[in-house]
Amino acid sequence: MSVFQDFLISLRDYRRYPELLKNGKRRVFAFAALLIFLFWVMTVAVPYAVFQMKTGGIEPIIREYVPEFTLSGGKLDVPGGYHFSSRTLYVDVNTAPGHLLDPEDRQIRTRMALSDAVILADSEKVIYGAGAAGTAASSGARIQYFSAFGDMTFTKADLLSEAPRIEYMYRLFGGMLYFFHLAMFFAGCLVIAIFGNIFSGFTRTPVTFGEVYQLSVYTRSLPLLVKGVLAMAGLVPAELPALSLLFSLFVLSRVFKHIDRERASAGAEKTVTFDFDEFRRQMELRGAELPQENGPDPGDAEAPRQETGEAEPAQQETSAVKEAEKPARKPDLLLPPVSEKTDLRPSNGWSFGTFQEALPEQKAQSEEAQQPEEVLQSEKAPDEEQE
Repeated sequence: MSVFQDFLISLRDYRRYPELLKNGKRRVFAFAALLIFLFWVMTVAVPYAVFQMKTGGIEPIIREYVPEFTLSGGKLDVPGGYHFSSRTLYVDVNTAPGHLLDPEDRQIRTRMALSDAVILADSEKVIYGAGAAGTAASSGARIQYFSAFGDMTFTKADLLSEAPRIEYMYRLFGGMLYFFHLAMFFAGCLVIAIFGNIFSGFTRTPVTFGEVYQLSVYTRSLPLLVKGVLAMAGLVPAELPALSLLFSLFVLSRVFKHIDRERASAGAEKTVTFDFDEFRRQMELRGAELPQENGPDPGDAEAPRQETGEAEPAQQETSAVKEAEKPARKPDLLLPPVSEKTDLRPSNGWSFGTFQEALPEQKAQSEEAQQPEEVLQSEKAPDEEQE
């Protein structure tokens, strides 16, 4: 199974998530790298490619949209000013003498709240702000004074000469975003694993923290793809991170149920049952091996000679010595000693070897047998004298 198959399983088949626990660390990292690469393509590479196709790069944008300007001695000069307005961007530059911007002006705050990106400038400073899509620019408003640049002189021609360098810095920043997204991905999986481990404690699922962390990596597939598609469409709701976390926890709850079922069935298959037929067969084999282990019985070999009386004295002595050297075999079944009330004869309605109540005649006979011989002789003596 390849990383692409793991990707398909993580998207549509939650029942096979336990199979993903068999993957090694390198394969899990390769899966995360592939997933973040797809997300990076949708959020960085594709928008940059579209930007290049529509505009042709940064240099044509500077030529078309940036007016002639001169920054010298801490002062900005834009002849005739500049104004641009769109659905998301608002730019207004007025360097006329006597025109100064007040950062606390209500109109500036209103403009910052209505647009995603705002640039306002006069001859001394620039006020700019930018926020995420659908977020007011006032949340990130900044002020930059031109006097901070010193006595340097910078014009539009200088900006055009720096266009290739700006292009390179933009590409480098886009490439660094991939590693930033990868690091944030593993950090997010750590948060999901912590909540998932707590949830596994409530459900009594036998999983370790490492297994929960590995499963959380695969649960991020669908949320990241949805986030990438929404970013390409320009629709990224602020509630998306919380929804993504809840979705990953929901997937983990489903996976925990499948893990419980699989491990319960595996434990039932491994349950040991006592096989009476196998036990009897083993006992028969053990009984057949006992004579071979103890050796042949010398008494059995010399029995015919003893019956016919042909055994010689030397052979009889040898057999007696062997019998004395042969260890006595312990009985397989230990029975209690025979008592007077023990009756080994089977009877109707009684178990074998239990005491049976004797009849009166049998009692009389047993009492006569138990009397001492002297008493019997004393009783017989008068009878003999009478005779």
